[in-house]
Amino acid sequence: LLLGYLLTGNDWLFETAKSMADFTVRAWKDGHPRDARMDGTLTSVQSRSAYTAKMNLKLYDVTGKKEYLNNAINLAEWAIDCQEPEGWWVMNPDDRIKSRAFRCTPIFTGYIVQGLWPLYWRTGNDKLKSCLLRAADWYMAMQEDAWGFNPGTFPNSYWYGTIGSEDNPVSPVRGNYATTSHAANALLQAYLASDDRKYFYAANAAWVGVLNHQTPKGGIPLENTEESSVWSHVLIESLPHFAAVAEEHGLPLVLSSKTGVPGTSFMGKGATWDGKTFTFELKYRHENPVPLRVFFPGTKPKRLSIDGNEINDLTYNESLHVVSFEMPPSQNFHVCEMRVER
Repeated sequence: LLLGYLLTGNDWLFETAKSMADFTVRAWKDGHPRDARMDGTLTSVQSRSAYTAKMNLKLYDVTGKKEYLNNAINLAEWAIDCQEPEGWWVMNPDDRIKSRAFRCTPIFTGYIVQGLWPLYWRTGNDKLKSCLLRAADWYMAMQEDAWGFNPGTFPNSYWYGTIGSEDNPVSPVRGNYATTSHAANALLQAYLASDDRKYFYAANAAWVGVLNHQTPKGGIPLENTEESSVWSHVLIESLPHFAAVAEEHGLPLVLSSKTGVPGTSFMGKGATWDGKTFTFELKYRHENPVPLRVFFPGTKPKRLSIDGNEINDLTYNESLHVVSFEMPPSQNFHVCEMRVER
């Protein structure tokens, strides 16, 4: 709404956005931000309330009213204080007192980091940076490889437990690409704040997982189906930024290995780049050749090898800096270490 107002000057859009922001300023009780019922009254404590810090900060830029800036800061301070030691957040931090409930942890962590990274970039606050990097580290620890539900992505949108049950196996929900799009953006921000490429390439693996599951109609599914394709908004906002950072920093990346069949090809958990050699894994299972595209800035690669075997049948688009080639069909997940040398 606020973006629409800035583009069109429509006062109705501005007043509606402002009304929503004003609610978030009022939506505090007993030191906690609250969610709302349909009638506008307060309900339970919600970690996703911190998502609105980003919007409050933007509204402060538009209006100059300190109440919005202060609300963004208060949301950040609240979120820092209720972060779990491992780096994630529960849906309702009040639950930590009676049960350390694991519920919606990746998606609610995603809401918080999406809301707070813009505030860090404005303030440079070290405490906030430490909090957000801890969340990025937790995301990396939860990222799945090709033998999990959704390699390179973050499917564990929901699992349940109580204090004392942490050693029991968690119960993941299969295929949450909504969670993954939030995590990919959080990892990119962590790279920009730390200059540590492990975050950038964890984000690369996550985006490959998301893009390889985009439906024919263009949506990003909540699960590993064509249903619930409602989560494209984070991708639209965050994916161009990821691509721009790769270009600006001269970092190669895996673009896609789409087969048209969900769940058949994955990048794995990351990659390495030493300035000369780009090394990553592709794990796939498909009856037809799997097309692979790699962004490789600079000049055409001198050498491309898969598991030590040199590949000569490739094309290089010099204007786009993209290497394209095909992997042979495979009936089982085939683990390939690829080395692209400059």
